Amino acid sequence: MRFKFALALQRAARSTRSRSKLLGVPLAAIYRLYSLFVLSIDIPVSVQVGRGVRIHHGFGLVIHPNATIGDHVVLRHSTTIGSTESGPDAPAPKIGAGVDIGAGAIVIGAIVIGEGSRIGAGAIVTRSVPPRSVVRGVAASSSSDLS
Repeated sequence: MRFKFALALQRAARSTRSRSKLLGVPLAAIYRLYSLFVLSIDIPVSVQVGRGVRIHHGFGLVIHPNATIGDHVVLRHSTTIGSTESGPDAPAPKIGAGVDIGAGAIVIGAIVIGEGSRIGAGAIVTRSVPPRSVVRGVAASSSSDLS
């Protein structure tokens, strides 16, 4: 419920900021305080977030300001969606509708994650992914592999 509230507040701040700085700036500040200090998630007001996005255990979630998140995407904790470049015009990932991103995944660069894809926990994704694909995360090693 608290993440739904945060996403609704983010959408309201994004919408209001584009129409009125007088109302938009304070609403954006309230959203940022709530999201960063209460929920420990960093989804800037500039991020375009689709409908039905769900955040499971969002602690440590970081999204680049230029990223786009499609409808009905699932995001989990310790996930980074970022850019390989810096600056206000840095290209960032576009996440398609229905994508499920596992815990600890890193999606970085000017890439597109196709709709319906599954990004596994711990995966590092630096290239575009076709629709309905599965990207596996790092496999856990057994104690015998650590010698």
